[in-house]
Amino acid sequence: MYTEITIPAFCDRVLGFSVPESTTVWAMSRQGLHKIELGLKTTVETNPTHAEDYEIFDTESNILDYKGKRHLMLGENGGEPILQSTVRHTLRRGPLGTVSARGESWETFDVLGADGKVVQQLRFPDTSGDWCYATFSEDGRYVVIGVPHRLYAYCRIDR
Repeated sequence: MYTEITIPAFCDRVLGFSVPESTTVWAMSRQGLHKIELGLKTTVETNPTHAEDYEIFDTESNILDYKGKRHLMLGENGGEPILQSTVRHTLRRGPLGTVSARGESWETFDVLGADGKVVQQLRFPDTSGDWCYATFSEDGRYVVIGVPHRLYAYCRIDR
């Protein structure tokens, strides 16, 4: 099962976010380059000198090249998420635009087991109607979902 990890709000619009490497996610926004460390106490560090910095973020290849390291990005310019984890879970987009009784728009990604059956549904609010990506981390421990105004993260808890 995956449990949600709270990522604090850090910008007004995410332009792109990286496929997580271990516990680190990078995000580019109009406010800066953000380093997000996932964990029990998730932290966000912002470097405002790299706001919308297309010298380090190539939107054609969706590569962030920062301090000599290249990171695969997902966001408004597309990208290639990791949709199958190391434990043979698969991510699949759920039905679009589920509306709650309070009029909130919710989206879902289903986590499928090796047998193709839904083992968990990850629900998150999204009012943008714009791009939306979900990806496993390289090691399969995390799922990160990105929409233009927010990132959501989930950690796999083995029982």
